Order: sequence, then C-alpha cells, then structure tokens
Amino acid sequence: MKHFSFTFIYFFISVFVFGSFNGYAQGKTSSYFDDYSKWSVSGNLGVFTSFGDLQSFQSSDFNYDVNTGVQFGGALGLTRMLNSWWGVRGMLSYGTLTGSGTFGNENLSFESRILGGQAEAVFNIINGFRMEERARPIRSALLLTAGAGLTQSNPSVFSDNIDIGRDGNVIAPFIAFGFEYKYQVSDPITVDLGVQFRYFINDEVDGFVSGRSDDAMSYVYVGGSYNFGQKGKNRSLVFSSPFSDLWSIVSDVESKMDGLTTDSDGDGVPDIFDKDPNTPEGVAVDGAGRPLDVDMDGIPDYQDADPFTARGAKVDAEGRELDSDGDGVPDSRDLEPNTPKGSLVDARGRRIPTGGSMSDAVLPQIYFAFNSATVSEDNRRGLAIIARVLQSDPSLSLSLVGHTDNVGSEEYNKKLGERRAQAVKDYLVKHFNIDASRLHVETKGKNAPLASFNNINRRVEFSVK
Repeated sequence: MKHFSFTFIYFFISVFVFGSFNGYAQGKTSSYFDDYSKWSVSGNLGVFTSFGDLQSFQSSDFNYDVNTGVQFGGALGLTRMLNSWWGVRGMLSYGTLTGSGTFGNENLSFESRILGGQAEAVFNIINGFRMEERARPIRSALLLTAGAGLTQSNPSVFSDNIDIGRDGNVIAPFIAFGFEYKYQVSDPITVDLGVQFRYFINDEVDGFVSGRSDDAMSYVYVGGSYNFGQKGKNRSLVFSSPFSDLWSIVSDVESKMDGLTTDSDGDGVPDIFDKDPNTPEGVAVDGAGRPLDVDMDGIPDYQDADPFTARGAKVDAEGRELDSDGDGVPDSRDLEPNTPKGSLVDARGRRIPTGGSMSDAVLPQIYFAFNSATVSEDNRRGLAIIARVLQSDPSLSLSLVGHTDNVGSEEYNKKLGERRAQAVKDYLVKHFNIDASRLHVETKGKNAPLASFNNINRRVEFSVK
C-alpha cells in the first residue's frame, strides 16, 4: 500500500512539472490560447473538518479542553492551464485539525497542526465544452480537481480531557479531489469558492489507530486568484470557450458568404464589394458598383448632360462644360474666355471683327452624343451664334459638314454625318427662320477627324460657301 501511495504522488508531481514545461515550450508559438493567461497564483482561507476515527462535531456528553468543531486554515496555489480544458496545480496548505470520539468507556479527542503539499490536475467541466451560437463573455467556471500529496501532522490525543500522548510528526500520503467555482471580477482577478476532500492512506493523522479505516478530512474555502500576463491578455484561460468562439467564426463566415451573393440594387456587384449599394435600376456600373463616369468629370453618366466632356474640363452640376463668356465655346477650348457678350467668335472662341469678310471665319461647331443625330439643348448657344451671323448678312450661305467618330463602317458613318448636318439645318430653319436654301448639307463621315478622342469628332462644322 505504501509503495503504491508514493508512486501515485510521484506520478502527479511529474505531471505538474512536465506539463508546466511542455506548456511553456508550446507557448513560444502563436495560437488561440496566447490571447489568455495560462499562469495564476491563488490564495484562500477556509475551515478544516476531520472525518477519521476522531471526527469534528462528534456528539458527546463530556467536555473537552480542545474545540472539536471546525478549525481554520489556509492555502497557496500556483496553477498552469495547458489549454481551455485542463491544467495542473501545485498547492501548499496549513491549518489546525481537531476531532473527538468515544471508544468503549474512553472519551477521546485530538488536536493537530497539519502542513500539506500536493500536485493535482485541474479539469474545466463546463467552459471547455461550451457551444453557443452567439459568443458572449464568460465570467464563471466550474473546475474539477484531482491529485495527490503529503501531509505532515503532529497530533496530541486526549482521554477524558487528559493529554495521554503525542505521536510526534506523522507523514501521511493522501489522495485529493474537489470542486472549485471561479468568478471573474476583472481580467486578472477572480474570486474562488471551493471544497476539497482528502483521503489519507494512513490511520495516524488523528493520532489514534483503530484498525477500522484510514483518516480523511475536508477543506472548504473562499479566496482569489491573480492571472499573470500583459494587459488585454491576462484573462484566465478557464474562461475561454474554443467551441463557442469557433461557432462565432463560422457564423461570421456564413454571414460574409451571404454578402457575396446578396445584390440589393441588382447592378451585378455583391453588396460586400459594392461601393454604392443604392444605384438606380439599369444604370451601368464599374467593378466596384459605382455608376460609370466615362469623362471622369464627377457626374455619373446617367446624370451627365454631356457624358463625353474633355478630360479635365470644368463642368456645371449637370455635367456640361462651363462657358464663362457665353459665346458657345466651352472654356476648355476657348482662347478668349472673356469675349464681350454678343460677340461673334470662331471655333476657338476668338472674336471675329465686325464688318470684315466672313470667308476666313471659323464658326462654332455643334457636337453630338455617340451614334446620335439629335441636336441637344447644350448646342443652343452655338446655333444662336450661327443664326445671328446669317441674319446679319442675308447674302451669306453656309456649308454644314457632318462628321463622326471611327466606330462603325465608312458607309454607315457617311449617312450618320449627313443626318447630323440635316438635323442642324432643320433646327436653324425651324427655330430661327433661316432660309433653307442658304444651308447646304454635306458629309465626310469618319474621314476627317479633328482629334484623337471621339467626342470631339462627333460634330457638324460650318464654313462660308
């Protein structure tokens, strides 16, 4: 029996030392558990109760010189959690143990100071296996402890209140198990409430050998623990819940997966990537879900009155190029942006002297949208200038030459250029009462580009005939 007892004790001490070292080595690598404190020191106070041959609270009619009720004691512990489920602990305890009993005609009692040391395994009963759909902070834990150790006792035995002897120091191995409830007050501090039972593999702890059973005792205590670690990482590992955290991660992934397939505005870009999740229906968007802005003037194409503004040109709230002097030539192409109101200008916004020949004058150009032959409202000023020139000289006739970009066949663009020139002629005749015989429609299709960017090439030019 004694050989078995010391082997058992040696085993638990070995587990404590090896487990601590092994956990330390593993701690060198980054893991889920690195966000928690693994080491803690604890202290507690409580009461010792004897359950041996001579027991605490034993009922009897005789009086004793010793208090045979519960006695106070305390303990210090060092715990190393290896993971969320289990760890190891070393503990030292000290206190007084008393008890009494009647054997035959003899009334016996004892009193002893006991010093104990033990190594034990700590098992997290609840948190290690907790699984909840919604992860929430865990502030309590219930631990099961089991281990072995040695107790040093020096019992004094009394018979009918007479000291009948002292056995000296008694070394008794024991097996221990218990429960401990922990409540987190703050990240590094917890309150502990526990009970532990010790079964001695010896019948001499109370100084009385009856030959009937081995001695036993309990320790009920309240105390606290302090967790070591950096701020933000000093929360005890017993309050972690890997399964719940894993569930939370899985739920988060599922939510993000839903985001990959949800497209609230129906623009073809999932909400998780959509920079503008409220795009109106039917609006063309880029890869980030933002409405297209081809000319990059800050006005989305579906709101842009002129979606092909020259790059860098200043525009108004509707996307039209600014024309500060109102001469029909946008500021980006106007070489004289401060022309007096009502002046005749050429295609570059330069003033045309009055009274001179119109044969060398270059009149404003009229621009069109892609594949369109419709005169837009943006061209009203330019056409008004053309009409004023014609009205000021009744003998003047103009050639209207239609142009296109290079998209499409030559035959198609020839016809498109002609339709554009005809649309301008019809506009001048209808709105300014210009004689149709003074306007001559021509087309050059895509054969006379003015610039490398297509929006400038979609135009109708005027020249004196």
